[in-house]
Amino acid sequence: MEHHGNKLGAKPSVRATAASMVGAGLLLISAATHAACSITGPTQPNSGPHGSNYANTGYTRTAFTSEGATNYIFQPSPLPANPLPVVAFLHGYSFIASGALDQNIGQVIHLARKGYIVVWPQFQPSTFTLPSTFESRAAGQIKAGLAYLAANPATMAQAARHADGSIKFGLAGYSVGGATAINLAANYLANGIPRPRALATIEANNGGGTTTPMRNASTIPADANVLMLMAEGDDANTLKTSSDAWNQIPQIPASNKQWIGVYSDAHPNCTDENLVADHGWPLASAKNLDALDYFGGYKWVTALFNYTFNGSDYDYWRGNGISQNAMGTWSDGIEIRQAVGSQTAFWPNH
Repeated sequence: MEHHGNKLGAKPSVRATAASMVGAGLLLISAATHAACSITGPTQPNSGPHGSNYANTGYTRTAFTSEGATNYIFQPSPLPANPLPVVAFLHGYSFIASGALDQNIGQVIHLARKGYIVVWPQFQPSTFTLPSTFESRAAGQIKAGLAYLAANPATMAQAARHADGSIKFGLAGYSVGGATAINLAANYLANGIPRPRALATIEANNGGGTTTPMRNASTIPADANVLMLMAEGDDANTLKTSSDAWNQIPQIPASNKQWIGVYSDAHPNCTDENLVADHGWPLASAKNLDALDYFGGYKWVTALFNYTFNGSDYDYWRGNGISQNAMGTWSDGIEIRQAVGSQTAFWPNH
Protein backbone atom coordinates (compact mmCIF):
# COMPACT_ATOMS: atom_id res chain seq x y z
CA MET A 1 0.00 0.00 0.00
CA GLU A 2 1.37 3.38 -0.97
CA HIS A 3 0.64 6.42 1.22
CA HIS A 4 0.47 9.90 -0.25
CA GLY A 5 -0.03 13.32 1.29
CA ASN A 6 -1.45 16.41 -0.36
CA LYS A 7 0.17 16.66 -3.79
CA LEU A 8 -2.63 18.39 -5.65
CA GLY A 9 -0.76 21.59 -6.43
CA ALA A 10 -1.93 24.16 -8.97
CA LYS A 11 -0.73 23.69 -12.56
CA PRO A 12 0.43 26.09 -15.19
CA SER A 13 -2.68 27.31 -16.99
CA VAL A 14 -1.69 25.72 -20.30
CA ARG A 15 -1.87 21.99 -20.62
CA ALA A 16 -0.20 19.92 -23.31
CA THR A 17 -3.23 17.89 -24.23
CA ALA A 18 -3.15 14.29 -25.37
CA ALA A 19 -5.99 14.01 -27.82
CA SER A 20 -8.51 11.51 -28.88
CA MET A 21 -8.63 7.83 -29.53
CA VAL A 22 -9.62 7.53 -33.18
CA GLY A 23 -10.57 4.42 -35.15
CA ALA A 24 -8.34 1.62 -33.89
CA GLY A 25 -7.32 3.77 -30.95
CA LEU A 26 -4.44 5.86 -32.24
CA LEU A 27 -3.64 8.92 -30.14
CA LEU A 28 -3.33 12.26 -31.85
CA ILE A 29 -1.25 14.75 -29.92
CA SER A 30 -2.03 18.44 -29.69
CA ALA A 31 -0.38 21.05 -27.50
CA ALA A 32 -1.12 24.57 -26.41
CA THR A 33 2.03 26.66 -26.39
CA HIS A 34 2.92 28.95 -23.53
CA ALA A 35 4.59 32.34 -23.74
CA ALA A 36 5.45 34.76 -20.96
CA CYS A 37 2.27 36.39 -19.71
CA SER A 38 1.16 37.89 -16.43
CA ILE A 39 -2.35 36.44 -16.71
CA THR A 40 -2.99 33.09 -15.05
CA GLY A 41 -5.98 30.82 -14.69
CA PRO A 42 -7.83 30.07 -11.46
CA THR A 43 -6.42 27.82 -8.80
CA GLN A 44 -8.48 25.23 -6.97
CA PRO A 45 -11.34 26.88 -5.04
CA ASN A 46 -11.41 26.59 -1.28
CA SER A 47 -14.81 24.93 -1.01
CA GLY A 48 -17.44 23.01 -2.90
CA PRO A 49 -17.30 19.57 -4.50
CA HIS A 50 -14.23 20.80 -6.41
CA GLY A 51 -12.68 22.54 -3.40
CA SER A 52 -9.44 22.03 -1.50
CA ASN A 53 -11.27 21.69 1.81
CA TYR A 54 -10.52 17.98 1.97
CA ALA A 55 -11.65 16.13 5.05
CA ASN A 56 -8.76 13.72 4.45
CA THR A 57 -5.11 14.75 4.53
CA GLY A 58 -3.97 12.20 1.98
CA TYR A 59 -4.77 8.98 0.17
CA THR A 60 -3.44 5.48 -0.28
CA ARG A 61 -3.08 3.42 -3.45
CA THR A 62 -3.24 -0.36 -3.06
CA ALA A 63 -2.58 -2.87 -5.84
CA PHE A 64 -4.51 -6.11 -6.30
CA THR A 65 -4.40 -8.72 -9.04
CA SER A 66 -7.40 -9.80 -11.12
CA GLU A 67 -7.93 -10.99 -14.68
CA GLY A 68 -4.17 -11.36 -15.03
CA ALA A 69 -3.58 -7.64 -14.45
CA THR A 70 -2.57 -5.27 -11.67
CA ASN A 71 -5.46 -3.08 -10.56
CA TYR A 72 -5.66 -0.36 -7.92
CA ILE A 73 -7.81 0.86 -5.07
CA PHE A 74 -7.55 4.48 -3.94
CA GLN A 75 -8.95 5.51 -0.58
CA PRO A 76 -8.65 8.38 1.92
CA SER A 77 -5.85 8.48 4.44
CA PRO A 78 -5.87 8.16 7.42
CA LEU A 79 -8.06 5.07 7.20
CA PRO A 80 -11.65 6.23 7.81
CA ALA A 81 -13.69 4.59 10.53
CA ASN A 82 -16.97 4.85 8.62
CA PRO A 83 -17.85 2.91 5.44
CA LEU A 84 -17.59 4.84 2.17
CA PRO A 85 -19.36 4.72 -1.22
CA VAL A 86 -17.43 2.96 -3.98
CA VAL A 87 -16.76 4.42 -7.43
CA ALA A 88 -15.24 2.37 -10.25
CA PHE A 89 -13.26 4.68 -12.57
CA LEU A 90 -12.61 3.25 -16.05
CA HIS A 91 -9.46 4.43 -17.84
CA GLY A 92 -9.05 5.49 -21.47
CA TYR A 93 -7.65 3.42 -24.31
CA SER A 94 -4.17 1.94 -23.64
CA PHE A 95 -3.51 4.29 -20.72
CA ILE A 96 -2.49 1.69 -18.19
CA ALA A 97 -1.11 -0.63 -20.84
CA SER A 98 1.22 2.18 -21.90
CA GLY A 99 2.28 2.88 -18.32
CA ALA A 100 0.35 6.15 -18.12
CA LEU A 101 -1.32 5.49 -14.77
CA ASP A 102 -1.10 9.22 -14.05
CA GLN A 103 -3.73 9.98 -16.71
CA ASN A 104 -6.96 11.03 -14.97
CA ILE A 105 -5.16 10.47 -11.68
CA GLY A 106 -5.97 13.97 -10.44
CA GLN A 107 -9.69 13.21 -10.69
CA VAL A 108 -9.24 9.84 -8.98
CA ILE A 109 -7.21 11.27 -6.08
CA HIS A 110 -9.71 14.11 -5.70
CA LEU A 111 -12.57 11.61 -5.35
CA ALA A 112 -10.62 9.58 -2.80
CA ARG A 113 -9.81 12.63 -0.70
CA LYS A 114 -13.46 13.71 -0.91
CA GLY A 115 -14.47 10.48 0.81
CA TYR A 116 -14.79 7.76 -1.83
CA ILE A 117 -13.21 4.38 -2.38
CA VAL A 118 -12.12 4.37 -6.03
CA VAL A 119 -11.53 1.05 -7.77
CA TRP A 120 -9.33 1.45 -10.87
CA PRO A 121 -9.60 -1.73 -13.00
CA GLN A 122 -6.91 -2.34 -15.61
CA PHE A 123 -9.29 -3.84 -18.14
CA GLN A 124 -6.82 -3.35 -21.01
CA PRO A 125 -3.44 -4.61 -19.79
CA SER A 126 -2.12 -4.81 -23.35
CA THR A 127 -2.80 -3.00 -26.60
CA PHE A 128 -3.60 -6.48 -27.91
CA THR A 129 -6.48 -6.90 -25.44
CA LEU A 130 -9.66 -7.27 -27.47
CA PRO A 131 -12.10 -4.37 -26.92
CA SER A 132 -14.93 -6.90 -26.93
CA THR A 133 -13.54 -8.17 -23.59
CA PHE A 134 -13.31 -4.77 -21.87
CA GLU A 135 -16.70 -5.03 -20.17
CA SER A 136 -16.28 -8.55 -18.81
CA ARG A 137 -12.72 -7.92 -17.69
CA ALA A 138 -13.68 -4.69 -15.91
CA ALA A 139 -16.63 -6.42 -14.21
CA GLY A 140 -14.38 -9.19 -12.92
CA GLN A 141 -11.84 -6.69 -11.63
CA ILE A 142 -14.50 -4.58 -9.91
CA LYS A 143 -15.82 -7.68 -8.14
CA ALA A 144 -12.28 -8.64 -7.14
CA GLY A 145 -11.67 -5.15 -5.80
CA LEU A 146 -14.80 -5.28 -3.68
CA ALA A 147 -13.77 -8.71 -2.38
CA TYR A 148 -10.32 -7.33 -1.53
CA LEU A 149 -11.91 -4.56 0.54
CA ALA A 150 -14.07 -7.02 2.46
CA ALA A 151 -11.14 -9.36 3.12
CA ASN A 152 -8.86 -6.63 4.49
CA PRO A 153 -10.83 -4.54 7.00
CA ALA A 154 -7.71 -3.68 9.02
CA THR A 155 -6.13 -1.76 6.14
CA MET A 156 -8.96 -0.99 3.73
CA ALA A 157 -12.04 1.21 4.06
CA GLN A 158 -15.25 -0.77 3.90
CA ALA A 159 -18.01 -0.25 1.35
CA ALA A 160 -21.04 1.72 2.51
CA ARG A 161 -24.42 0.10 1.97
CA HIS A 162 -27.98 1.16 1.29
CA ALA A 163 -30.80 0.21 3.66
CA ASP A 164 -31.44 -2.90 1.55
CA GLY A 165 -27.86 -4.06 2.09
CA SER A 166 -26.60 -3.29 -1.44
CA ILE A 167 -23.30 -1.46 -1.88
CA LYS A 168 -23.40 2.27 -2.58
CA PHE A 169 -21.80 2.10 -6.00
CA GLY A 170 -21.23 4.37 -8.97
CA LEU A 171 -19.41 4.25 -12.30
CA ALA A 172 -17.26 6.83 -14.07
CA GLY A 173 -15.10 6.56 -17.15
CA TYR A 174 -13.05 8.51 -19.66
CA SER A 175 -13.03 7.86 -23.43
CA VAL A 176 -13.27 4.09 -24.01
CA GLY A 177 -13.62 3.84 -20.24
CA GLY A 178 -16.76 5.95 -20.54
CA ALA A 179 -18.09 3.59 -23.19
CA THR A 180 -17.25 0.63 -20.97
CA ALA A 181 -18.96 2.30 -18.00
CA ILE A 182 -22.13 2.61 -20.10
CA ASN A 183 -21.95 -1.10 -20.92
CA LEU A 184 -21.34 -2.05 -17.30
CA ALA A 185 -24.30 0.04 -16.13
CA ALA A 186 -26.59 -1.40 -18.81
CA ASN A 187 -25.57 -4.99 -18.00
CA TYR A 188 -24.83 -4.79 -14.28
CA LEU A 189 -27.00 -7.80 -13.32
CA ALA A 190 -25.35 -10.21 -15.75
CA ASN A 191 -21.94 -8.79 -14.83
CA GLY A 192 -22.59 -9.46 -11.14
CA ILE A 193 -21.58 -5.97 -10.01
CA PRO A 194 -23.57 -3.75 -7.64
CA ARG A 195 -26.47 -1.74 -9.02
CA PRO A 196 -24.94 1.56 -10.15
CA ARG A 197 -26.81 4.53 -8.67
CA ALA A 198 -24.72 7.05 -10.65
CA LEU A 199 -22.94 7.07 -14.01
CA ALA A 200 -20.52 9.75 -15.24
CA THR A 201 -19.07 9.57 -18.75
CA ILE A 202 -16.24 11.90 -19.73
CA GLU A 203 -15.82 12.14 -23.52
CA ALA A 204 -17.12 8.56 -23.95
CA ASN A 205 -15.75 7.07 -27.18
CA ASN A 206 -15.99 3.44 -28.26
CA GLY A 207 -13.22 3.72 -30.88
CA GLY A 208 -15.52 3.89 -33.88
CA GLY A 209 -17.92 1.42 -35.45
CA THR A 210 -17.99 -1.80 -33.47
CA THR A 211 -14.45 -1.44 -32.07
CA THR A 212 -15.91 -1.60 -28.57
CA PRO A 213 -19.40 -3.09 -28.98
CA MET A 214 -22.00 -0.93 -27.26
CA ARG A 215 -25.01 -2.13 -25.29
CA ASN A 216 -28.35 -0.38 -25.43
CA ALA A 217 -28.40 2.06 -22.51
CA SER A 218 -32.17 1.63 -22.05
CA THR A 219 -31.37 -1.07 -19.47
CA ILE A 220 -29.47 1.33 -17.20
CA PRO A 221 -31.47 1.44 -13.94
CA ALA A 222 -34.21 4.07 -14.05
CA ASP A 223 -33.24 5.37 -10.60
CA ALA A 224 -29.63 6.10 -11.63
CA ASN A 225 -28.29 9.65 -11.90
CA VAL A 226 -26.46 10.18 -15.21
CA LEU A 227 -23.92 12.84 -16.26
CA MET A 228 -22.39 13.01 -19.75
CA LEU A 229 -19.66 15.47 -20.79
CA MET A 230 -18.83 16.53 -24.37
CA ALA A 231 -16.09 18.98 -25.39
CA GLU A 232 -16.24 21.28 -28.41
CA GLY A 233 -12.84 20.10 -29.68
CA ASP A 234 -13.62 16.40 -29.53
CA ASP A 235 -14.61 14.32 -32.55
CA ALA A 236 -17.75 12.98 -34.19
CA ASN A 237 -17.29 9.50 -32.77
CA THR A 238 -17.28 10.78 -29.20
CA LEU A 239 -20.50 12.60 -30.03
CA LYS A 240 -22.01 9.42 -31.49
CA THR A 241 -21.00 7.14 -28.62
CA SER A 242 -22.22 9.59 -26.00
CA SER A 243 -25.36 10.84 -27.75
CA ASP A 244 -26.50 7.33 -28.73
CA ALA A 245 -26.43 6.37 -25.06
CA TRP A 246 -28.07 9.64 -24.00
CA ASN A 247 -30.93 9.12 -26.44
CA GLN A 248 -31.47 5.59 -25.11
CA ILE A 249 -32.20 6.61 -21.50
CA PRO A 250 -35.74 8.07 -21.50
CA GLN A 251 -36.37 5.83 -18.46
CA ILE A 252 -34.28 8.30 -16.44
CA PRO A 253 -36.21 11.50 -15.63
CA ALA A 254 -34.78 14.86 -16.67
CA SER A 255 -34.26 15.79 -13.03
CA ASN A 256 -31.76 12.94 -12.72
CA LYS A 257 -29.62 13.42 -15.80
CA GLN A 258 -27.47 16.15 -17.35
CA TRP A 259 -25.54 16.65 -20.58
CA ILE A 260 -22.82 19.31 -20.28
CA GLY A 261 -21.01 20.96 -23.18
CA VAL A 262 -17.44 22.04 -22.42
CA TYR A 263 -15.82 24.96 -24.28
CA SER A 264 -12.28 26.09 -24.98
CA ASP A 265 -11.27 29.60 -23.97
CA ALA A 266 -8.40 32.02 -24.47
CA HIS A 267 -7.76 35.22 -22.58
CA PRO A 268 -8.60 38.16 -24.89
CA ASN A 269 -5.44 40.08 -24.00
CA CYS A 270 -3.07 37.17 -23.58
CA THR A 271 -3.87 34.59 -26.22
CA ASP A 272 -1.03 32.30 -25.14
CA GLU A 273 -3.15 31.65 -22.07
CA ASN A 274 -5.38 28.87 -23.42
CA LEU A 275 -7.81 26.31 -22.09
CA VAL A 276 -8.23 23.62 -24.74
CA ALA A 277 -11.43 21.56 -24.49
CA ASP A 278 -10.60 18.65 -26.79
CA HIS A 279 -10.67 14.91 -26.20
CA GLY A 280 -7.65 15.25 -23.96
CA TRP A 281 -8.88 17.91 -21.55
CA PRO A 282 -9.45 15.42 -18.69
CA LEU A 283 -5.92 13.95 -18.90
CA ALA A 284 -4.43 15.87 -15.99
CA SER A 285 -2.01 14.27 -13.60
CA ALA A 286 -2.21 15.30 -9.96
CA LYS A 287 0.33 18.07 -10.62
CA ASN A 288 -0.95 19.37 -13.95
CA LEU A 289 -4.32 20.98 -13.37
CA ASP A 290 -6.34 23.92 -14.69
CA ALA A 291 -9.83 25.42 -14.74
CA LEU A 292 -11.18 22.60 -16.91
CA ASP A 293 -10.25 20.19 -14.13
CA TYR A 294 -11.26 22.19 -11.06
CA PHE A 295 -14.45 23.71 -12.46
CA GLY A 296 -15.13 20.85 -14.89
CA GLY A 297 -14.46 17.21 -14.09
CA TYR A 298 -13.63 17.68 -10.41
CA LYS A 299 -16.78 19.69 -9.80
CA TRP A 300 -19.31 17.85 -11.94
CA VAL A 301 -18.28 14.26 -11.27
CA THR A 302 -17.78 14.75 -7.53
CA ALA A 303 -21.08 16.63 -7.23
CA LEU A 304 -22.89 13.81 -9.05
CA PHE A 305 -21.65 11.27 -6.50
CA ASN A 306 -22.15 13.65 -3.56
CA TYR A 307 -25.77 14.13 -4.53
CA THR A 308 -26.34 10.44 -5.21
CA PHE A 309 -24.90 9.19 -1.95
CA ASN A 310 -25.14 12.18 0.41
CA GLY A 311 -27.96 14.31 -1.00
CA SER A 312 -25.72 17.38 -1.45
CA ASP A 313 -24.36 19.55 -4.31
CA TYR A 314 -27.23 18.97 -6.76
CA ASP A 315 -26.87 22.44 -8.32
CA TYR A 316 -23.21 21.79 -9.11
CA TRP A 317 -23.96 19.02 -11.61
CA ARG A 318 -27.60 19.51 -12.60
CA GLY A 319 -29.94 22.36 -13.57
CA ASN A 320 -27.86 24.50 -15.95
CA GLY A 321 -27.37 27.24 -13.35
CA ILE A 322 -24.33 29.29 -12.40
CA SER A 323 -23.02 26.75 -9.86
CA GLN A 324 -22.93 24.12 -12.60
CA ASN A 325 -21.71 26.21 -15.51
CA ALA A 326 -19.23 28.68 -14.02
CA MET A 327 -15.63 27.88 -14.95
CA GLY A 328 -13.86 30.47 -12.82
CA THR A 329 -12.05 33.64 -13.85
CA TRP A 330 -8.66 34.62 -15.19
CA SER A 331 -6.40 36.34 -12.66
CA ASP A 332 -7.51 39.79 -13.90
CA GLY A 333 -11.15 38.98 -13.18
CA ILE A 334 -12.29 38.22 -16.74
CA GLU A 335 -14.69 35.30 -16.73
CA ILE A 336 -13.71 32.05 -18.42
CA ARG A 337 -16.29 30.85 -20.92
CA GLN A 338 -19.02 28.96 -19.13
CA ALA A 339 -20.11 25.41 -19.79
CA VAL A 340 -23.68 24.77 -20.97
CA GLY A 341 -26.05 22.14 -19.62
CA SER A 342 -28.81 20.59 -21.69
CA GLN A 343 -31.40 17.84 -21.75
CA THR A 344 -30.53 17.28 -25.42
CA ALA A 345 -27.24 15.81 -26.57
CA PHE A 346 -25.22 18.43 -28.48
CA TRP A 347 -21.71 19.10 -29.76
CA PRO A 348 -20.60 22.55 -28.54
CA ASN A 349 -19.91 25.04 -31.36
CA HIS A 350 -21.03 22.59 -34.06
